[in-house]
Amino acid sequence: MQFGRVLQEPEALVVLERTRQPLARVRKAALLDVVAGAIQIGVKHLSVYAFSTENWKRSPDEVRSGLLERWAVMNDSIERGMHHEGVLPGGLNVRRRAKGLRASLLERRALNEKSPSESIDWASVYAIAVNEENATGGRVVTAPTNGAAGVIPAVIRYYREFYPESNEDDIVTFLLTAAAIGGLCKRNASLSGAEVGCQGEVGVACSMAAGALAEVMGGTAAQVEKAKAVVAAFAAQPGAGAVGIDGKMYDRPHLARAQKLLASLR
Repeated sequence: MQFGRVLQEPEALVVLERTRQPLARVRKAALLDVVAGAIQIGVKHLSVYAFSTENWKRSPDEVRSGLLERWAVMNDSIERGMHHEGVLPGGLNVRRRAKGLRASLLERRALNEKSPSESIDWASVYAIAVNEENATGGRVVTAPTNGAAGVIPAVIRYYREFYPESNEDDIVTFLLTAAAIGGLCKRNASLSGAEVGCQGEVGVACSMAAGALAEVMGGTAAQVEKAKAVVAAFAAQPGAGAVGIDGKMYDRPHLARAQKLLASLR
């Protein structure tokens, strides 16, 4: 499978011809425009639109296998991160936490201790595990960036483990939807930490994951857009320049809306 290859003129003409097809013409700048255009031509799910763009140069089987391969790498990053300990490189003496956090959650599970935050606690461990792998130079999937590479794997793993009916088709749908959202963020603004800071790149990753989760839970394209927008609101401007202040403290109404949205999709 080839990515980022420069097309020769005959191949480029074939791709150009395919862009004249009705579905491929939905190339608006904003996600709301993409959603409206998709609905207008009968496409109810953002992943279908994303699949059409991926299918220009690759067969459906190639698209599916490529996405599942990337999920396998993501999942491996989670597993490695949860089974290693020690100090992260860089001279700050920051210790790896994922293994200890996992052990604590497993101990609570063994004692049959119930917590309303259990699923979110596990998702946090998965994200931390990937981030620590990135910090040590381990293999991760840049989705959307290395610095924000923990979000999407964590949400997929959470969905796979806490929704027993989930399957590999859902992973493909999730990644297609996330890619469509991430591509629009990159085109319209930026996903680079060097340009928009850590809040910007992690905010993009959270929007990608939220929209994709809404889609695999049965959301329409409009609901996917709403989920993306609600989570994007969480990346509030830091108070008094303090990046460590949680953006959600400024967005309690949005948090309530997000909870209602997810409840409506179940």
